[in-house]
Amino acid sequence: MHAARWLTAVVHEDWGITVRACDRIVMSSANALAWLDTDDGALIAKWCVAADLTEHLREVAETVAAVCADGIPVSAPLLTRTGAVHRERDRLGLQRVIPGHLLDVADPAAVRAAGRMLGRLHRALARRPIHGRAGETDRPRALSERVGEWLAARSAHAPAAACAELGRLIDAAPSDDLPRQLVHFDFRAANLLCQGARITGVLDFEQLAVDHAVTDVARSAVLLGTRYHDWAPLSGAARSDFLAAYRSERPLTREEAAWLDIATLWTSLAMIPAGADPAGWASAADDLAAELSEGGGGAARG
Repeated sequence: MHAARWLTAVVHEDWGITVRACDRIVMSSANALAWLDTDDGALIAKWCVAADLTEHLREVAETVAAVCADGIPVSAPLLTRTGAVHRERDRLGLQRVIPGHLLDVADPAAVRAAGRMLGRLHRALARRPIHGRAGETDRPRALSERVGEWLAARSAHAPAAACAELGRLIDAAPSDDLPRQLVHFDFRAANLLCQGARITGVLDFEQLAVDHAVTDVARSAVLLGTRYHDWAPLSGAARSDFLAAYRSERPLTREEAAWLDIATLWTSLAMIPAGADPAGWASAADDLAAELSEGGGGAARG
């Protein structure tokens, strides 16, 4: 009740919007989200208690506003009376509620739409300058170093054959001096809204980081179907549809294609739990390694 009264006062003071009702408030890590019924329509207020994230959250809000202007369906921040993207003292921002349902990876048309959307998003993000908190790692370690380090320290539960294939791919790979840019890094079903097979909203840019686009694509190609609980790997068919659609919007260079295979297998292997594996992560990694070994259906080839 106290939070609702506080939000009502803050939103009116800083945005000039009247809150009629606060429908619900949920907590997520250091964040709180509130769904508001206002005289300006249905809005979401999101604020963060982590003071050290102030600069990063400002960059996130500015990036979302920029990609919105580029035609990406995001909920751009509503500007305060002073033209700010959020209220800095408590890192509170307002955005409109986007209609839609979470992506269903059992729908091939929706999966392909997601792939095209990530390609469009990467092209839009590549136009953004690298700066601020996300830019603190504006020279991410080479993929060969990151993957090789993981491979050397891999856990005993990682399938030996799939790990051997990963090593073979690294040995045969071209240069990993790939372009760097801002990437979403959490592009998956939990953050994608759809109406039919159309993507109506890309949500949650808080993991915005600087990396190679193929690292982001690989993560999505493995985790696209995950939501909140009981995570499971994406099927091979859905992964193929997703990657082919991505490449139709953002074609890959030869070097990117090779490293996408590596990054996808690496991500798949890294998701295998140490204990019980009811979702079949190990089997999915083995299947992907076999595809790559045969050379006819690799991750990058879609």
